[in-house]
Amino acid sequence: PCHRLDRNTTGLLLIAKRPEIQYQIAKQNTLIRAYLALIEGRLSPAEGIINAPIARALPSIILRHVAPDGKPARTHYETVWTDGKYTLLRLRLETGRTHQIRVHLAHIGHPLLGDDLYGGNTALIARHALHSAQLTLTHPCTRERLTVTATLPEDMAEMLKHISTR
Repeated sequence: PCHRLDRNTTGLLLIAKRPEIQYQIAKQNTLIRAYLALIEGRLSPAEGIINAPIARALPSIILRHVAPDGKPARTHYETVWTDGKYTLLRLRLETGRTHQIRVHLAHIGHPLLGDDLYGGNTALIARHALHSAQLTLTHPCTRERLTVTATLPEDMAEMLKHISTR
């Protein structure tokens, strides 16, 4: 794998066929990952950067939290759609910390819908509403810039349809 996805996150995952290709992709540092996420409420400003270091929330080996002694973490966000009660966000990771999007959104008071680990409302969806929607990379052999996309999974698409027609 060239990167990871949290359990229950849907969408794209890049896997190299050979270790040397995985190494070249990692060395390039040109992999851009974009996600779609559903949250309660509206973010203000509508776009920006969450720059907050992330560390383990000891004694747990699973939970993470924002902490001054954590590793640097930056998440870019922009509002795609909102009705004020719910918001669809497009997020881009500048760093790749464990649970980064989930921790950052919970930290600013807007956990992912369905994220029972970080305080998200579980009434509308049975998993956290996070989808790896787009990957952009430079092909390690041809040097061609590639972008691959994946449509929203059925559960998130249905939930978005449901909340946007209220």
